[in-house]
Amino acid sequence: MTEIGTMDNQHRKIAGYRELSPAEVALMNEAKEIEARFNGFIDKLRGTSGIDQRHVSLAQTHGEDAFMRAVRAVAQPARLTSDDAIPNPVVAKPADMDRFIGTKIVDAKPMTRKAWCDLRGWTVPADENPDDAGYMVQYTDKVQPIVEGYDGYVSWSPAGVFEAAYKQVG
Repeated sequence: MTEIGTMDNQHRKIAGYRELSPAEVALMNEAKEIEARFNGFIDKLRGTSGIDQRHVSLAQTHGEDAFMRAVRAVAQPARLTSDDAIPNPVVAKPADMDRFIGTKIVDAKPMTRKAWCDLRGWTVPADENPDDAGYMVQYTDKVQPIVEGYDGYVSWSPAGVFEAAYKQVG
């Protein structure tokens, strides 16, 4: 899997988020400070004998909900529709094209770009890295063998693209 790191200005890459004013940032930070004090109080209750822990759990859950709602009240993220629900839309949709979301069941195994090119009898292009991590993908919905030993249509996908699109199920 691709390692998750950090990046600056994450909110600019998340659909529906907006820039906040200095006053809004101050309100958000104040809410986070109050939330931290509340969480400390919940921890204190958890460590106190004779306290009804069921109600402490409810208080914690409702507190988390209250702080989330307070932060949303300030941040006011945009309401998204299914048209906006494309994870990490990097490419703008051309005006003359429609956008689609699909579901496929595929078989895959890790394979470098060089191993893929070797399997196909190709040479890795000079401007591509032969050590790029990726996956050989066999589509289970098409019987169009192009690689000996595989019954379905087979292709290669860079690791990041594949891992963003598919979840392993078995």
